[in-house]
Amino acid sequence: MVKLYLVSHTFAVGGLWRQYNVDTAVVGMALVKVNAVLVADLLVTNFLYQGMLDLHGMLYSPNGGEYLGHLPADNFLDFVQDVTTNMVTRSGANMGDELPYSLEL
Repeated sequence: MVKLYLVSHTFAVGGLWRQYNVDTAVVGMALVKVNAVLVADLLVTNFLYQGMLDLHGMLYSPNGGEYLGHLPADNFLDFVQDVTTNMVTRSGANMGDELPYSLEL
């Protein structure tokens, strides 16, 4: 959606550029100002939307495992398995006893 919006916005700004540069008699410094405003509009819009898209990608990818503040599913499952295995084998009332089940991984 963001990319589609950016493309359509670029087409709209291109239409405005044509209207001011080809179809009207704007000349001199006014033409430079119009071009500067149109280019600045494109740059700011692309910068903000692309930044929001990157931020959304960082925040909405909890299973990426690359950024702090997120809990990757694979790392979390490994942690739970390690804690559970250590609780059963190193502590508890049945520390030396054989468990009534076996688990092959």
